[in-house]
Amino acid sequence: MLKETRYTALIVASNEKFASSLMSILSHYPFSLEASYDLESAKRKTLEKVYDFVIVTSPVGLNNGTEFILDLCDKGESDVVHLVRASAYNEAFDRTNEFGVMTIALPIQGEVLIQAVNMMISARAKLPKFKERGETGLKEKMKEIKLANEAKILLIKNEGLSESDAHKKILKMAMDNRWSKLQVVKYIIAKYSGKEG
Repeated sequence: MLKETRYTALIVASNEKFASSLMSILSHYPFSLEASYDLESAKRKTLEKVYDFVIVTSPVGLNNGTEFILDLCDKGESDVVHLVRASAYNEAFDRTNEFGVMTIALPIQGEVLIQAVNMMISARAKLPKFKERGETGLKEKMKEIKLANEAKILLIKNEGLSESDAHKKILKMAMDNRWSKLQVVKYIIAKYSGKEG
């Protein structure tokens, strides 16, 4: 667990009980947590403050939150997790994946959410190292990391693997098939996206 770095996180959910559950799970992390129970409030908060992580559960009121998520992605300052009903997963993933949004189908076990948060913290921790090196494809690399994390979550959820075993499986598939890691990740996402919906 990272103890030195403190992150800010905003949870956007119309169901206060669900938001409280998420806040309880995330309280064990080095997060400064806030919640919004409607999109207008969330929009105001994100205009006033930059959050490291924004977790949006859909629907939020009468809206699925996608436009709000895309606006956050345009700013490029926050990592976004989109929690959606399994029946809406494919559509949500298709609309947001190219922007690096981690889309997760509900219901979700607490353990899977914890692993997703761990992966996002790891990806966020790599950001300063890329900036120091002057990496030109920083956004592209971050998108690849987020897609890899999405594939790992799908392997954890669908094949019961640990995060470490999911990572090893991706590397082994790349080696065995002579594919790039990105090709394997996209294959896994395509394979299990159909199962989610």
